[in-house]
Amino acid sequence: MIHIAISQNQTRIFPRVLTTLPILLAFLLISPLSFAKNASDNQQGTDQMERLYHEAQLEYQRKNFASALPLLEKYFSLAKSKQYQRDRIVWVIDHIGRINLTIKHNPDQAIRFFKSVVNDSALNEEEISDVEGWLAAAIDWKKFGKLPIEVKTADGLYAVGNQFYQKALSKLKYPMDNAGNADFHIAASYLIPFIVNFDSDTKVGETLYMMGDIRRHIRTDKLYWSENYYIKEVIRRYPNTMLAQKAWEILNNDVHFAYTGSRGDSTPPEQLRMLQRYKHMAFPDIK
Repeated sequence: MIHIAISQNQTRIFPRVLTTLPILLAFLLISPLSFAKNASDNQQGTDQMERLYHEAQLEYQRKNFASALPLLEKYFSLAKSKQYQRDRIVWVIDHIGRINLTIKHNPDQAIRFFKSVVNDSALNEEEISDVEGWLAAAIDWKKFGKLPIEVKTADGLYAVGNQFYQKALSKLKYPMDNAGNADFHIAASYLIPFIVNFDSDTKVGETLYMMGDIRRHIRTDKLYWSENYYIKEVIRRYPNTMLAQKAWEILNNDVHFAYTGSRGDSTPPEQLRMLQRYKHMAFPDIK
């Protein structure tokens, strides 16, 4: 017969084990249930985001813009703090801006929305840059979007605006020379009303490009770069064209210039990814 010697210390340990064992077993039983519940909750949240995103897309495609706008704003509010499908946020920002400006012609509403999110810490560098572009464009449209008294036709606005734009370019001795600024200001006062009031005109692409170039030279708002809106809009609306490729060159140079200092080029990864995405739109054959 085998005798097992149990020390006094071991005797004291056994009650602790017996007390702890039920707690441990309960934990092992409950943990999978908690994990499963969290996984289920996460899946439900993902499903809700998917439904919301596709519903917003569908309403926009159907031109039900009054229905699409609150859906887009709700998706933006929910998605900005999540890592799920992050690339969709810029698409949502662009469509909120487009509905407010080019469809509803309501720069005040655009300004209110974009000002409320421009400093949101949940947004990354690219998303903030996109918001800033739309905000600056909305401010531009509010200030300069009214038709000049003496010119009210699309052809007239384009002709006068282009005349002063070309005059400004002829005065530049180097790319960012200020010599043409006065003429750039005058050109903008005709080109912005053209964009606001004649959005379906065949010359709107060239006009957006000119405004993007103008706003590189003269910024009406020190905080926000409106050229980001105008130049990106050229690429978004006219992909795979010579005009889009010219616009991308400006966008690429402008972004890198903004992040280049004494320590060299420090363009953030989000901005580099944005440039690559727009490059694929402008030059679709590039891999």
